Amino acid sequence: GTHTITYNVGTGTCSDTDQIDITVNLTPNATITNPGGFCNTDDAINLSALPIGGTWSGVGIIDNTTGTFDPQAAGQGSFLISYTVSENGCDGIDQVTINVDAAPDVTIKPIGPICYDNIIIELEAETEGGMWSGPGVSTSGNFNVAQAGVGVHEIVYEFGGNCGGIGTLEVEIFPSDINTNYVVYNPLCLSGNDGVIELITTGGTAPYTYEWGENSYSETGNITGLTGGEYSITVIDSNGCFVEIDEIIIEDGKNDCIFIPNAFTPNEDGINDEWVITNIEAFSDYMVKVFNRWGQEVYVGYAGSQPWDGFYNGKPLPAGSYIYIVEIKDIEKEFVGVVTLIR
Repeated sequence: GTHTITYNVGTGTCSDTDQIDITVNLTPNATITNPGGFCNTDDAINLSALPIGGTWSGVGIIDNTTGTFDPQAAGQGSFLISYTVSENGCDGIDQVTINVDAAPDVTIKPIGPICYDNIIIELEAETEGGMWSGPGVSTSGNFNVAQAGVGVHEIVYEFGGNCGGIGTLEVEIFPSDINTNYVVYNPLCLSGNDGVIELITTGGTAPYTYEWGENSYSETGNITGLTGGEYSITVIDSNGCFVEIDEIIIEDGKNDCIFIPNAFTPNEDGINDEWVITNIEAFSDYMVKVFNRWGQEVYVGYAGSQPWDGFYNGKPLPAGSYIYIVEIKDIEKEFVGVVTLIR
C-alpha cells in the first residue's frame, strides 16, 4: 500500500518536520506449470505460466513471448527455463529445470538373404539395450533360423520408458534344400578343353546360377569348355541360397588323338569332299592354314570354321600337293605337313 513517513528534528519552537508518501507494490507471483520431461525427438510445445504476459528465456526457447520450447533445438541435457513477469515496476521470476532425454534409435539392422539352416543369427539395432521378440528370437536378440522356419516373420525391438520406442523388421527365410547331381564328360584328347559337366538341380528356388573359378559362371547346368582337373562349383538359387559341390574330377584325354588326313577328294560325290581334321573340335582355339606350291595362302580356318573344300575364292583348285600348318593354341602345338587334293 501507500505509507506516510514523517521526519521530526529539533525541540520546541526550534523544530521542523517533513513527510513523504512511500508506495509499496506487490511483487508478481510468477508460477510456471511444470511440463515434465521430454525426448529429443519430441515436437515443440508452448509452456504455460501465471500471470500471463511475461517473458520466457533459456536454452530451447524459440519464442520468448509464447514460451515455445523445442526439445530438438535444445538437444539432450538439463536446461534452466525462466519466466519473468513485470507489474508496476516489480519483476516476478520463476524457474524450472527441463530434462531432455535421448530417444533410442530402435532401427533394426537388416539381415538377409536368410536361407533355411540350423544356424543362429545375432540381431543388431542402432541402439543397444532394448528387448527383442518374434518367432525364433530370444530376448537378447539371438535369431534361431531353424526354429522360426521357412516363411516371413516379424522381428520386434522395443525400448521402455518415456523415450522408448518400437522397431520392427520383416525377414524372410527361404527354402535352401538345393540338391544337385552331375555327370562328367572327359576331354577327348590329351590337353583338350572339350570337357563337360552336366548338372541337374532341384530344390531351393529356380532359376539357378552356377559359378566356378573367378569370373566363371553359367545360367545353365551345362558347363562346357573344360580341361582336365578338379573343379568346385557353387550352385546359387534366385534367393541367394547356395550349395557347394567340391572335388568334381575331369580326367584329361588319354592320347594325342588329332588325326590329319593326307588326302581328300573334293569331287562333289558326297564322299571325302572336305578335308576334315579328326577331333580338332576338342580344342577351342586353333588355326588351320593351307598353301599352294608357290606359298600362296588358299585357306585359313579357325574354331567353328567350315573345313577346307578344295576351293579358293569360289573356284576349284587344281589337283596336287598343298602344304598345311595346324596350330593348336590351347596347347601351343603345331602340325606341319602335306595334303594331296585329288580330283
